Amino acid sequence: MKIFPENMERRERDLYLFLSLSSAAFLIAGILLLLFPPVPEGKVEALTLNGNRLFSQEEVLELAAIRLGQDLDGDGLEEALSRLKSHAYIIDVEADFDGEELALNLVEAECLAILETSRGVFDIGSGPVILSREFPRCRGVPLLRTDVPTDLSLTQPRLRGFFQFWSFVYKHYPELVGRISEVRVTRSGGLTLYSREPGIRIELPESPGPAGATRLYATVGFLEDQNIRRGLVDLRGSDALVLPGK
Repeated sequence: MKIFPENMERRERDLYLFLSLSSAAFLIAGILLLLFPPVPEGKVEALTLNGNRLFSQEEVLELAAIRLGQDLDGDGLEEALSRLKSHAYIIDVEADFDGEELALNLVEAECLAILETSRGVFDIGSGPVILSREFPRCRGVPLLRTDVPTDLSLTQPRLRGFFQFWSFVYKHYPELVGRISEVRVTRSGGLTLYSREPGIRIELPESPGPAGATRLYATVGFLEDQNIRRGLVDLRGSDALVLPGK
């Protein structure tokens, strides 16, 4: 395949090649500018925060090392985003700065439970992983009480069975998560669940799995339909045993 006409002089060929490469470079630069427009410089006069469940606006500013009235450019914004992404509870963050208002969209870690052991209280995220060894930040998830090993391994069978079960509940029956305040792993390996409104105790077998999650969902629905607010529910056998309390 011939790129240049046969009768074109060397100087003309060089000029033709230069113009072609220059046009291609300008085209690529234009596309990059459309995809990645430069961040304007200015003062952060206002902050808009979205996706935050675990952090307040003040905490996000502190983590990002940004304050209102501060001068900000592209490099400063990248440094701020890097600081936010390094936090265990923040999976990702997107930003938009128009020279005055900074908009941040956070993607926070999902909280599965709060684990209480003799060594302290720990937030557990999906995985499962320990999100924090300092203080719990998760809200609206059950408190898990058990005698885990001293190395805080989340892979031991009794804990692994619970987290597999609870991850399924979290994904398929998220409305159940807020209705359970506490879970205890019994010595036999079973699970004891307590309702957020004191009065209902539910017994489940060890590693209930998806079938156990479905039974739990149906049971909680039945209790609400029947206005049963106190009592014991035993789901360890093939049949559900409901013993209403006074």
